[in-house]
Amino acid sequence: MKLRILVMCLSVVLLAGSCKKTPGCTDPAAVNYDKAANEDDGSCELSYTEDISFWFNESRSTTYLSAGVVSLTVYLDDVSVGTIDPNEWAIGPECFGENRLTITYDMGLETSKNVECIIRDQSGVSRFNKNLTVDANECQSVQLL
Repeated sequence: MKLRILVMCLSVVLLAGSCKKTPGCTDPAAVNYDKAANEDDGSCELSYTEDISFWFNESRSTTYLSAGVVSLTVYLDDVSVGTIDPNEWAIGPECFGENRLTITYDMGLETSKNVECIIRDQSGVSRFNKNLTVDANECQSVQLL
């Protein structure tokens, strides 16, 4: 009899412990996802991104090559994000097309952000400078003029 009461008590304790609610972020896409959480408390924070595609036409390519440019480095807010070969020009604006540099920019928790874009040649000479407004979950095509 005592053994039966002991088993029942242990069962109640174990069942009560397994039903405990752990609040937190339950969205695996969120930056603060908590895999131990089993109750969403509304605290999830998503990291937003935007794709930015840089390109130039044949005329701009000829101008770069005539000036001795052999490579172009793209900087967003003074951080290098990629390079472009001046021999590889494109026909028109398009995200993820051929002969263009497309990067995914991490915007953190912001859905819209102003970003300084500077493109320098292999000698560090600025060939393009523009402030861009980037919006989350979009693709922006930037023509180098």
